[in-house]
Amino acid sequence: MADFKTHTIVAAGVSGAMTAGLLVHYQLSVPLALLFWAAGTFGGILPDIDSDHSTSIRLIFQLLAGIGAVITVVALHTKLPLWQLWLAGLVSFLAVYYPLRQCFASFTIHRGILHSLLANLLFALIMIVAGYYLLDMRPWVAWGCGCFLFCGAIIHLLLDEIYSVDLAGGRLKSSFGSALKITQWSEPLLSIVVIGLIAGLYYLAPPDSYWLNLIEHLFAPIAHFVKSL
Repeated sequence: MADFKTHTIVAAGVSGAMTAGLLVHYQLSVPLALLFWAAGTFGGILPDIDSDHSTSIRLIFQLLAGIGAVITVVALHTKLPLWQLWLAGLVSFLAVYYPLRQCFASFTIHRGILHSLLANLLFALIMIVAGYYLLDMRPWVAWGCGCFLFCGAIIHLLLDEIYSVDLAGGRLKSSFGSALKITQWSEPLLSIVVIGLIAGLYYLAPPDSYWLNLIEHLFAPIAHFVKSL
């Protein structure tokens, strides 16, 4: 499979090309372009969160622990003196990075359901809901971050499958087909849980027509060509 460096570079490159297109053709602001680029790059390493000793899981849980510490400090900044506020932030960081990370690692397997299209959709919706409710993003910005994260995660799965093809030997490695899949078919109950989470998060997600209109605009020439046949 592709390594951390390859996943990061390719996801960053593709996300950068996509944001450049939005900058040129849709006058997207530079700060938002950088935000979408970061979301796409992050999505490029996210599926490897199920690898217990990977660089991805360390970076992702460091980021989550940092976000947890910031949320704790913001929530308690009017209720605690400064030294207690620092302590609360530190405890929050350690609680997320160590016990939560270990608990997560014990319940996941590499190339399991988190390497699937369903999981990518779940990741994107978590980003959208968290961006809207916790980070106070505008609906279309939250959806944009979710879309770029989803694309980055798809790139990750595609790279894993590409690296499962031995071009020199003309054969498929045993790992082929374990990354780019709809879900983990051997775990139907877990798949149902993920689908339920997706449905719940989609219900909570803010409504937004910006990206639907953009997609419709992009595919309009194709639709016109098909109708002319």
